[in-house]
Amino acid sequence: MSTSRDTAAYTPPAEANGAAARPGQLDGALLSVESISKRYGETQALSAAQLAVAPGEVHALVGENGSGKSSLVKILSGVTSQDEGTLTLGGVPASFRTPAQARRAGIVAVFQETLVASELSVLDNVFMGNDGLFRRRHRRTAELAQARAALARIGLQSIDLDRPLWTLTLAQQQLVTIARALVQPWKLLLLDEATSALDIDGRERLFEVLAEETRGGELSVLFVTHRMDEVMKSSDRITVLRAGQTVGVLRTADAELDYVLALMAGESGTAAAAVGEEGETPALRVAPRRAAAPVLELADVVLKPGATPFDLKLSEGAVLGVAALEGHGQADLLRCIAGISRPAEGTVLACRDGISADVHQSRVRSQHAREAYRQGIVYVPSDRKKEGIFPGLSVLDNLIVPSLARLSRFGVVRGRAAARQANDAVRDLGVKTAGVRAKVGTLSGGNQQKVVVGRWLLTDPRVLVLNDPMRGVDPGARRDLLNVLHQVAEKGVAIILYSTELEELLTLCPEVAIVRDHSVTHVLSGERLTMDALIAGMFGRPDHAEGAR
Repeated sequence: MSTSRDTAAYTPPAEANGAAARPGQLDGALLSVESISKRYGETQALSAAQLAVAPGEVHALVGENGSGKSSLVKILSGVTSQDEGTLTLGGVPASFRTPAQARRAGIVAVFQETLVASELSVLDNVFMGNDGLFRRRHRRTAELAQARAALARIGLQSIDLDRPLWTLTLAQQQLVTIARALVQPWKLLLLDEATSALDIDGRERLFEVLAEETRGGELSVLFVTHRMDEVMKSSDRITVLRAGQTVGVLRTADAELDYVLALMAGESGTAAAAVGEEGETPALRVAPRRAAAPVLELADVVLKPGATPFDLKLSEGAVLGVAALEGHGQADLLRCIAGISRPAEGTVLACRDGISADVHQSRVRSQHAREAYRQGIVYVPSDRKKEGIFPGLSVLDNLIVPSLARLSRFGVVRGRAAARQANDAVRDLGVKTAGVRAKVGTLSGGNQQKVVVGRWLLTDPRVLVLNDPMRGVDPGARRDLLNVLHQVAEKGVAIILYSTELEELLTLCPEVAIVRDHSVTHVLSGERLTMDALIAGMFGRPDHAEGAR
């Protein structure tokens, strides 16, 4: 996407002959942020940050976890207020004490954490916040038409509007929150990692809609993402934050990805290191092991009645990627392996020392996950906020939850042993925290995810099942996690990794299973494991992926 607006690329202060650089300012901006600062206790989240969004543009806001992106979005959307600095909307000074005030001014936000009422219908969730407390502001027929039109634009045209929201997938719930934003009268749409739960098809459809909305030159979009392909393909301009400050503003058409990553990472270089040279064999890809003992066998598994049965085997130290479009059964596969759900048919066998145990052998459904855990199978969910962390507890407590029995004596936790293991995990995973006693809810998303992964690594698992573990994680933290997984696999732990980021699968996995229509249709490996083959298999084009059978 290109733009004809007169926008200025950022000149680093060191190159400005000592002049005071003011990145992010723009004449005629729809939104202008001037010297915004925000502190949370001892943490300086923003420090004199600048931002300007032009009318009719799609603007990307990027930076590593902890750079201040979410804090800035919360100020713009009225969730919190700045300590210092000014905000101008349409040339008029503005200040929002509540999200409702921001919405009335035309700023509508969608966050990574799906803000929904799970027990209410899809329709009620689309219009949540638009209606009054006790009565609807619009007629139901008008709401039905608006909701259907908004949902259809983003790919949910077949969804029953009376369906309870909890029955939808995480990605579908996120699309409902986006539809909620689209039915409101907005001038500036804020998307804070709102695409993190979406697959390739969902993301491309959404950015097509946003391009249509902004084409008239009146509406603008500001989106936060860690997916650099979205930034380079779908934005007009890029603002880079680092350590709470604006360090770069660039035209996307003129920007080089390596330079954007270097601005994000600064002297640490972590983000830049996360992207290798094009065509280079990924350094983190795990080499297949020969003659390794089996740890997991799926035989004649049918995930859903009517689906095609399939077999799957996993050996010690193997890393199997899983690629699928949203809703094709990948979550069912992972949860089935972890004992959380049961297949319609077939068996999931955990193998140890030549002995196989059926994960689902108990007649009591609640015992299946316990049996899987007893066999060394652990599961990292995709939604860390709802299923992963205990935000009110410390980093230490979050890390040792499943290890309490091992770390306790006569029902009392051995404090020194627990602290030692937690500190080791924080060090090995590169968790950025003030200490293991800090509440995990105060950490950035990437560091929270490291804690969730570290929790299960402390249990010495035999099979690590990962459901999109890099969702909403910055390039540097992603590199750290991939590095840890590489080391874990080398020690003999088998890994099953589903990711909406196909680059991650190509980076780490020597084999990738394609899941479509609730069945494993192909397993790609070796020279056949390419981006084109993955996409072809996911979209059900066997003429492109047949050679991988």
